[in-house]
Amino acid sequence: MKGISVFFVMFFAFGMFSCKTVSRVPDSNVEGHYENFSENEFKQYWFKQVLPAEYEPTQAVILNSELVFSFDKILLVKEILNAGAEAWIISRDRNIKNQLADAGLSPDEISRIRIVPADVLTIWTRDYAPLTAIPKESSEKALRLIDINYYDRRPSDDFLPQSIAQDYQISRISIPVYNEGGNIMCTNDKCFMTIRVTEANSPQYTRKEDVLSEDQIKDYYEKATSKKITIMPRLPTEGTGHIDMWAKFMSDKDVVVNEVWDETMDYVKGEGHKKVLLDVKTFLDARAADFTRMGYRVTRIPIPLPQLSDLSISERRYDDFRDGQGVFRSYTNGLILNGTYIIPRYKTLHGDGHGETGDYLDRDLTAKYESAVTERLAAIGISKLGWIDSDDTIAIGGAVHCTTMQIPRAN
Repeated sequence: MKGISVFFVMFFAFGMFSCKTVSRVPDSNVEGHYENFSENEFKQYWFKQVLPAEYEPTQAVILNSELVFSFDKILLVKEILNAGAEAWIISRDRNIKNQLADAGLSPDEISRIRIVPADVLTIWTRDYAPLTAIPKESSEKALRLIDINYYDRRPSDDFLPQSIAQDYQISRISIPVYNEGGNIMCTNDKCFMTIRVTEANSPQYTRKEDVLSEDQIKDYYEKATSKKITIMPRLPTEGTGHIDMWAKFMSDKDVVVNEVWDETMDYVKGEGHKKVLLDVKTFLDARAADFTRMGYRVTRIPIPLPQLSDLSISERRYDDFRDGQGVFRSYTNGLILNGTYIIPRYKTLHGDGHGETGDYLDRDLTAKYESAVTERLAAIGISKLGWIDSDDTIAIGGAVHCTTMQIPRAN
């Protein structure tokens, strides 16, 4: 796979695609990924590094310059810096630091920003950026990048791990599993993902020779991360299939899982919409029970009403959501960063990621949602919150977590 220059107009033509499921190109032959990384090369890294949990110390967060400027996420950059991490911003623009200064960043803040010179097509950094592991040998201070396969039709995004490895002389471990970074969530000894990963490696989405079973997927991940892998069901009718849309580990023992409030049910539009919410409720309650049986402390926080972006539709059909057209706001799609939780805020419905189209159907509950989230997170020791307006990005498939990727502190 070779780096691809992406014109600005192409970014807006293709780059705003959501992080929802994208069908792969069956005959794609992307060079430079796992095809150039043999089983023998992979074997030398088996169980020799560990993938830290998100809540462990972080030295930097990667995000895309288009997110910062086109989606006005300067405040997100500031929150990252305030949490004691560097911001690694993907950009080819040599004047980007001047733009950041014009946007209000101080010289001290800009000094903690690193530019990652790469071409990417979309804002979904979480999904295509590398996972970063730490070698088990205490004498090794270098990091190791774990490079999973991303969509064939987005080769410039998929190339980012290689760009970082080459530019910063970091070892890259490539595994032949198709998945997105939003679909992995770890503790100190386990990692969780949904069946989205098995779907992505099934004959429906990949070439016959690339098909992997669930056991094969787990084996690759466990050897690369040194953690036990658990694959869970996916949230029904939600487009991404990612675990970060409904759950978040805040510590080795504490996991946050969304819940549907009874009063949220009062705002549904029609029987199809009601069925969507009941299916979501049943799913979330079952997953909370699963985590409880595993021995974790489960904290429930509200999930706002899923809805379609078109407010002119008087009744929401179930099939509209099943086809991935729903807007699913989630407070679990945030970033836990050195003790601060950078959390999405939802105010006004955006139909296409840019223009406002009206109020959320359950707008009267917004303050109550936020109050409950604040109180329940504080009860498990997460009292420092950084709220980021996320209506524009959630309308096209993701929020804070989907657009950022952390780099852990080395030993």
